[in-house]
Amino acid sequence: MATPSLNWRSTWEGRPRIVILPVGSFEQHGPHLPYETDTLIAVEVARRLASRLNAALLPPIPYGVSPEHMGFPGTITVDPINYCLLLRDIFHSLSTHGTELLVIVNGHGGNTSTLDSCATHWNMTHTRPKVHVTWVWSHTDTMGDKHAGPAESSIIASLLDLDDIEGEGRDCPGIFHLHPTHQCTDSGVVYNGSFTSSRELGRKLLDDIVKSVLKEVCKVVEILGLDLDCP
Repeated sequence: MATPSLNWRSTWEGRPRIVILPVGSFEQHGPHLPYETDTLIAVEVARRLASRLNAALLPPIPYGVSPEHMGFPGTITVDPINYCLLLRDIFHSLSTHGTELLVIVNGHGGNTSTLDSCATHWNMTHTRPKVHVTWVWSHTDTMGDKHAGPAESSIIASLLDLDDIEGEGRDCPGIFHLHPTHQCTDSGVVYNGSFTSSRELGRKLLDDIVKSVLKEVCKVVEILGLDLDCP
């Protein structure tokens, strides 16, 4: 596996054919989780995926499209057009280096529509790299956790080796689409009721996500007819 800390000769001289790019956000995750929660989860999934695929791993994009959380101080949001322009520059760079497939591991739901639109337009107008976007939370049971609830809290507890976290939230119809988070929940947690995180649950969720993402990426490799080894 190639990691961000390696130099160009050890990482890129062999022209890795698959590259993994984790993307997240810097946004409120309730009073109990770090702003970088989405990025931390995306990086861990991407790290494991790169190891299984012998792929190059890029550093994460730590900011995302997060206007729904701007009612909470500290949240940073990026305009979707600017976000796509940054992505296209990355795509062009990887095209120059001969990358055949770029897998974007997305940890933030607010990025999804922008990522999908940007990747699809690129794929329709360029031959390489083909870009595949996968959202981590489409690969496991979220247990009703829309933001900073038991699923995210359990994964972060497992990654950071935290004690069990107790929290409480509220869900509302139209959240994230028709009205912003702060108009629904004072805590920033979008989940109906109280919960307690579990490191054991977090480890299981991560294992399930990685297994499912790997299967999905191998299917993409097959569809594209790429001569790449998939475990």
